[in-house]
Amino acid sequence: MKKNILLSKSLVRLLLLALLPAISSCGSEGNDMNTSLIPILSGKSYGYINLEGVYMINPQFDEAGEFFDRRALVRKGNLYGYIDEKGTYVIPPKYVSATPFSEGVAWTVEADGAPTLIDTDGNTQLVAKDAEKVWVFTEGMAKVLTTKSDNSKVYGFLDRKGQFAITPQFDQAYPFSDGMANVRIGKNSGYVDKKGRMEISDSIMKCVSSFFRGYAIVENGNGDYGLIDSKGRLEINPQFSEIYPDGDMLIVATSGDEKNYGWCDRNGKFIINPQFRNASFFSNNDYAPVKIGNSWGYIDRKGKIVINPQFDDALSFIDNKVAFVKTGDKVGIIDKDGKYVANPQFDELPGMYMLNMAYGIPATSVNYYVTTRYFNVEKAVDMVMDNVTKEGIRGITLKTPISKIIKDFNIHERNLYGSYGATNITSAELGKNLFATFSIEGDFFQDVSDGWWGTTSVLVKNATPKALHYSLQTTGLAIGKERKLFKALADRMNLKINSDKNSATGNYGKNHIWLTLNENEIKISMTPGGKNYADVPDSTLIIEELIEDQTSAETFEGKINNKYGIVMQLLILGSDVSGTYHYTSRKSPITLSGTLDSDGTIRLEEKTGGKITGQFAGTYTPSEISGTWISADGKTRMPFVVERSNN
Repeated sequence: MKKNILLSKSLVRLLLLALLPAISSCGSEGNDMNTSLIPILSGKSYGYINLEGVYMINPQFDEAGEFFDRRALVRKGNLYGYIDEKGTYVIPPKYVSATPFSEGVAWTVEADGAPTLIDTDGNTQLVAKDAEKVWVFTEGMAKVLTTKSDNSKVYGFLDRKGQFAITPQFDQAYPFSDGMANVRIGKNSGYVDKKGRMEISDSIMKCVSSFFRGYAIVENGNGDYGLIDSKGRLEINPQFSEIYPDGDMLIVATSGDEKNYGWCDRNGKFIINPQFRNASFFSNNDYAPVKIGNSWGYIDRKGKIVINPQFDDALSFIDNKVAFVKTGDKVGIIDKDGKYVANPQFDELPGMYMLNMAYGIPATSVNYYVTTRYFNVEKAVDMVMDNVTKEGIRGITLKTPISKIIKDFNIHERNLYGSYGATNITSAELGKNLFATFSIEGDFFQDVSDGWWGTTSVLVKNATPKALHYSLQTTGLAIGKERKLFKALADRMNLKINSDKNSATGNYGKNHIWLTLNENEIKISMTPGGKNYADVPDSTLIIEELIEDQTSAETFEGKINNKYGIVMQLLILGSDVSGTYHYTSRKSPITLSGTLDSDGTIRLEEKTGGKITGQFAGTYTPSEISGTWISADGKTRMPFVVERSNN
């Protein structure tokens, strides 16, 4: 199958409507574009040729754009840089994303970096840390996309100082042109000025393009297109299936199954009657490419054929001198007489080059916007602390009755019954790169007589949580930044990072916080306040809060197999754990000894008569220990949960 080496005219025109707003301006005030150096593909590499097809910069790039402000954006491997008109790097390849220059500046992004604006010498002008995407400057304004805390995306505009000239608020927006920008909120679109004031609204027509030379394209409810002036008044009633600006004229297509293309003026009067199967732009030249039958040729401004249809594809003339045409699967260059200046030999012409010729749009084969690679740790911490306060998490405190939690989060009490450890209450995205889960721990049920010979568990409505948890799973740009986020959260809550480097503890308000880091997850656990851990030596500070008096033991009460009541008394010193436990049905103690790892894993061997008779293996949290009791022979396994006693 032959490769489509030139963009189809329909696609190019559709791209024009999208790119038209990126026109910084036209004519003498437009971007400084060099039309004598043209990026071209030969084999697998791009180089630059002149209008005679002679290489001025040999093929060597994996991607290449046009020269704006005497700089061209090129890519080698995975990195972008900028060359001068001699092909020498003036800004070396070091960016993972970059735009061409527009109005003397360009946006760049380095690995893990935020969009950074540079001048033609590579000097930093500003950094847009809050931008997710940012577009080239047009008329002193840069369209920007940001993500709100609820994960919704909104568009606004930055000025050259990096300040929001128009606060992000739009569901869609297009760069400024003719002093106005096309924006949309919900289903309503219109045009705003540089102060964000709505100048024209689409109460009747849908706005589908930005202004260009004093007019814009609108669409009615039937899908027909017309034209309005800068006051919003109709200049051409919607009647065409397609409209595209072409200098002082418009390319139009008639409605119906078989479209015919022609040209009209801005009043809708035909200059060249619709008669062609397809058409492209005059682009301020004498001739325009048109398709007649299955081939492309050229007409003059009166519609007269001046170069007979003979090409498989054809682009607009450049500087009224030469044009690129396609024959078979190769591209050549012809003059105004239709004679080859350079025989078909090139593999591909960047498909948007023709638009640059006409409009000076800095958006060709390379990007005209960049996407951030920067994870804003401080902003992420702000979002987390909106949910984690000194009083509690997600509006829930350690004194909030379970009945209120059930009501506020619309959960069923069966989700709480029989759960070991924490019960997830709600999960949601937190910004773009974090996924947060809120969970609680506690004993919310009580066994009461069923009136016969057994018992049943009923919810104790005024029972309160013994611990609150807020887990953060990193995604997207946050992956690999977990430790930075962990340290920033510890700093914000004034927690002391422990010697294991993966946990931090301390009081936050009247409560105690236990912060842990485990690969791409960060967990915040909140329990009733206790000792000030900033004053405790590192040697005795291991993930969990220390007992108030280190010569006394902590008491945990719970059940094995959700049936047999047990009481544990443990002394935790560093990673060593020792103590006893007994069944509530009998008071004879059984010896326990074991270890507590930095990730909260606990292992306790029980000994009776000097022999190992079983093992408790599980997870230690600020409020409970849960896991499995395993007999010495490994044949018997029973779940257990014990919670710290308040006594």
